[in-house]
Amino acid sequence: MAGNTLTQYRVDASPIDGLKIGADYAKVDGSTATAQEEESGAYYAQYAIGNFKIGYGKAIYAPGLTDKNGNATKYETDSIGLEFAVNDALSISYTEEESEQTKNVAVADTASTGSKTSLTAEVETIQAAYVVGGATLGVAIVEAEDSDYTSGKEEKMSIFTIAMAF
Repeated sequence: MAGNTLTQYRVDASPIDGLKIGADYAKVDGSTATAQEEESGAYYAQYAIGNFKIGYGKAIYAPGLTDKNGNATKYETDSIGLEFAVNDALSISYTEEESEQTKNVAVADTASTGSKTSLTAEVETIQAAYVVGGATLGVAIVEAEDSDYTSGKEEKMSIFTIAMAF
């Protein structure tokens, strides 16, 4: 954060049984950014019926920039997720996320136009969680393409977790 105050607004609602919706907006105040103020916003919807849940979210983030001849950058992310509760102890879920990084590269002050580049990173995750007593055992398999907004960079991870309730 490049500033001294963050102002954020958030609204969440459950207008009907099983539906959750929400949105937020945040802006940095007192920033030294002159070319682009730091701000972000997002919204989501999730619907649960029986043992199934489905959700969608969209987020946009613009970092603060002080140099008008630099890269004005924006990140736009779309997410979708599905969850199935097999029983009270076991759940399985799948998520997919696409995040586009867009850069508007400025040129000298005397030039009339700059250039625009974009790259989309994609992440897929499969997860399972099992509750036994006061412990939750989890596993997640994550695959990413164009990771870190680097063209051709692929990453794969397997994550194992144990959470204890006391």
